[in-house]
Amino acid sequence: MLFATLFMGRRSIGELPIFYFLILLAFGAVVEADIVDLKIPHTHTGIAIVASMV
Repeated sequence: MLFATLFMGRRSIGELPIFYFLILLAFGAVVEADIVDLKIPHTHTGIAIVASMV
């Protein structure tokens, strides 16, 4: 998320609709849970992200 924010810039982040911003936060939470808990298989995280994009 930090790299995405730095790449897009503050103005671009401010112009995002609130729905898309919340989706980005949800993606961050899913990825964070996968990184922190080593018992969660990476495939489950990938499936969750792909399923939410559909």
